[in-house]
Amino acid sequence: MPVASAPQSEVEQLLVRVWALYEKQDDATGQDWKLAEDLAAQAVKLERANADAWAAYSQATLGAWVFGYDRTAERLTEARSRAERALGLAPTSFEARFAVANCHR
Repeated sequence: MPVASAPQSEVEQLLVRVWALYEKQDDATGQDWKLAEDLAAQAVKLERANADAWAAYSQATLGAWVFGYDRTAERLTEARSRAERALGLAPTSFEARFAVANCHR
């Protein structure tokens, strides 16, 4: 008999969608990065203390910058701020540390 997994929270569902868009990398369109950022913003609005949500928000924000859809200094600053927020919430989180590292590459 298969073991039923716990249902995902709304935030977890949003983050699954963010990471699916993130995985597209250079195949993602500007609209994909905008959607990923919007979904991550919803996740942090629902759970302000969720480090994984802040890390995903940072990565989505950074994606538009890295792939040339918005190369403004403001976008990079926002991505860094969101990554630092994630790291502050969970200093040992892989996702938070990865987000910070990506912002400084």
